[in-house]
Amino acid sequence: MTQPVSPILRLAVVNNAAWCLAMWQAHGLEPQRGLGMAMCRGAPPKYYPSAVTIDPAADVAAQTEWLARLAVEGPPGGSAVKDSFNRLDLTAHGYGRLFEAEWLHRPVQNETPRPALDWRLVETAEDLAVWVDAWSGGDPDDAGVFAPAILGNPGVGIMAGWRGETIAAGCVLAPTDSVVGISNVFGGQAEAAAIAQAMFPDKGLVGYEHGEALEEALAAGFQTLGPLTVWATGA
Repeated sequence: MTQPVSPILRLAVVNNAAWCLAMWQAHGLEPQRGLGMAMCRGAPPKYYPSAVTIDPAADVAAQTEWLARLAVEGPPGGSAVKDSFNRLDLTAHGYGRLFEAEWLHRPVQNETPRPALDWRLVETAEDLAVWVDAWSGGDPDDAGVFAPAILGNPGVGIMAGWRGETIAAGCVLAPTDSVVGISNVFGGQAEAAAIAQAMFPDKGLVGYEHGEALEEALAAGFQTLGPLTVWATGA
């Protein structure tokens, strides 16, 4: 018997799936929905899955069957799946656990520190390239992860925290319903949370992290909602 899923976890999952859909669309991929998943055909951008589970009541056997086919028929570079409710076992179908993480929520804060950096919305392809360079640590292999088309999505804000002439921090903010998703954080979880709350004072913050970033997020006032697993072929 599956455990009940809290309303805020559902909001976090749907919010994150919306961000994945935005990234797929920015790369010219057509999103699809079915079997309690959001998915795309074709090769998603680096670090992004081909499918995300979004319905905790979905038929796990049917999802597993579809994902087993994806492992064989999917993109040449391999496929990844975000198991949002940690309910799948894909080890017999060509997948391994790439990483496990925790969904996060930070309720609306009545009093929060003001951001220390000069935060601005990234609005041009030139500024996006500078942001990606800071986000990736200058890794040229990551230059194409964020397509300039993402800047035209009104539901997404790519934020840069400037210190003088240098981007010292950044994050992506994606509001849906009563929450705003925060992802791709670099330069400090607390600073990113501060600008997110300043821009959306009436919305709680949601996202997921693992490792050191998870510890940072917890120190910044986030609470865990439950585990997720990202599966990948060849992992």
